[in-house]
Amino acid sequence: MHVDSTNGDVFSYVGSVDFYDETIDGQVDVLKSIRQIGSTIKPFFYAYLFTHYPFTIQGNIVDFPIGKDGPGNHDGRFR
Repeated sequence: MHVDSTNGDVFSYVGSVDFYDETIDGQVDVLKSIRQIGSTIKPFFYAYLFTHYPFTIQGNIVDFPIGKDGPGNHDGRFR
């Protein structure tokens, strides 16, 4: 999502690669989906990585739990 910080106008709102592909949940609106609070920092990490390391659309970004002793979500489930 790209928003004009002076007046709040939305310039762009990008969704799934394929809206009609049910195998990737193409119709899920991630901006409005319930996510863990830790997800708020992910765009900053991704922006850093994309500018410092080569990445193509064929690559994968894997999000998985790194341990069971870390902070959990409010409902105890991994998202």
